[in-house]
Amino acid sequence: MKRKIAAIMAADIAGYSKLVAEDEEEALRRLAAYRAVFEDFIARFGGRIFNTAGDAVLAEFSSAVEAVRCAIDVQENLRTRNLAYPASRQMSFRIGITVGDVVERDGDLLGDGVNIAARLEGIAQPGGLCVSRAVYEQVANKLSVEFTDIGEQQLKNIPTPIHAFTLALGTLAPVHAPQSVDDPFDVVTAKTAWKLRYPLLVAVGIGIYFAIISLMSRDVIDFITAAGLTGVAYWFIYRNLKDDIPTAKIASLVCAGATGYFLLVNVATQNVLFATLEAITGTCLLYVFIELSRLPRPR
Repeated sequence: MKRKIAAIMAADIAGYSKLVAEDEEEALRRLAAYRAVFEDFIARFGGRIFNTAGDAVLAEFSSAVEAVRCAIDVQENLRTRNLAYPASRQMSFRIGITVGDVVERDGDLLGDGVNIAARLEGIAQPGGLCVSRAVYEQVANKLSVEFTDIGEQQLKNIPTPIHAFTLALGTLAPVHAPQSVDDPFDVVTAKTAWKLRYPLLVAVGIGIYFAIISLMSRDVIDFITAAGLTGVAYWFIYRNLKDDIPTAKIASLVCAGATGYFLLVNVATQNVLFATLEAITGTCLLYVFIELSRLPRPR
C-alpha cells in the first residue's frame, strides 16, 4: 500500500434511481455516454479514474486547480447535452472535490480524502460543484469563477465539520436557494434569449424605420402596421421568452407572415429598398421561430 496526497473528485447523478425506474435502457445508454465525457476530460486534465461503481465516478488529480477546471468543463458539456431533454429526464451530476491523504491499493484509492469528496458531492447542487476549503484556497486566485461560502458542514460519517464552498454553473441557482423544476424551459431560456437578441434587434430596428417613414408620409395605416409589428416582435417574442415560450413562438410566426405579405406588396410595386428590408426582417423572424421550435418540450 502506498500513501499520497491527491485531489479527489467524486461525482454521481442526482435522482438516478428515478431515471432508471422510468426508462432503464435510456438511462443506462446515457450514463455510458456521459461517463465517456468524464473519461475524456479527466484524461485531458491529467487525472485518472480509479472507480466507477454504480452511477458514480471517482478520479484523482495531482492538482486541485486541474481537478476544478476539469469538473467545470464536464458540467458545462453535460449541461449542453441535457438541453435536448425535458427537465424531468435531464441527467445532472453533482461533483465534490477535496485534497487529502489517500491510500493506493491495486489501483484503487481509499481513505479520508475519498470519503470527504463523496460527502461533498452529496451536498452539491445538481449540475454544480462543492469543494473543501483546502481546494478553494488553491483555486480562489487562479480561476475566474465565484464560489459561495456555505460554512462548516457536518458530513455523514466524517467526525469533524468540513468548511465547504459551492459553485453553481450555467443558470443554476446557488446551492442554498430553492430550485424549481416545474418550468421545463428554465435551463435553456436565458441561453436562447441571449442568442436571439440580435435578429430581434434587427427586426425591431427595421420596424421602427418603417414607422418613422410612414409617420413622415402621414400614412396612418402603414404607421400603425409598422409600429404594431415592432411592438409584437419586441414584447410578445423577447419578453415572453422568460414566461411563455408558445406565445413567443406564435408571435414570431405571425410577424414573419405579416412581413412576408408586405414583402410581396413591395416586390409588386418594385420598391427595392423596402422589399430588401422586409426580406431581412422576415428572415430574422423565421430564424427566431425555428430556434424556439427546437426547444425541448415537457412530457
